[in-house]
Amino acid sequence: MIKHKMRKINRQLSREESIEILAKAEYGVLATISSDGCPYATPISYVHHGGNIYFHSAKSGHKIDNFQHDANVSFAVVGETEPVFDDFFSTYYESVIIFGRISEVTEAPVKTEILLLFAEKYLSEHMAKANDAIQRTLPAVSIWLLRVEHMTGKAKRRK
Repeated sequence: MIKHKMRKINRQLSREESIEILAKAEYGVLATISSDGCPYATPISYVHHGGNIYFHSAKSGHKIDNFQHDANVSFAVVGETEPVFDDFFSTYYESVIIFGRISEVTEAPVKTEILLLFAEKYLSEHMAKANDAIQRTLPAVSIWLLRVEHMTGKAKRRK
């Protein structure tokens, strides 16, 4: 895996700051490669847990085919942004880019744990109903683990 050095090193974030962005952002874009070499980017909801990224999916489809072709993926998250004009056009932003390998989580207790984390992140007001809903849909859902091998956070913020 080729890792380029960040061009504007003064914008690089610490690991802790990158993790904060992952914790508060709602969605990211997962990039894969098709068997014909074509890149494919998919917007997804996700949870960050135990230093890795998890997401749920149907059991088949374009991205699943791509995982079977090549388990190497990239994942990008954009946190807060603010377009600004201060003598020129610019944007304040924060982002995280991750490189790693994808694998399916197949153990029912782990799948349930991850889906409960999704419920807590996205619909915490319905946690009392979460376990029943998860158990009804568990056989139809696949859970994917993105093991973080390299992570870079970057930001341009108001001074």
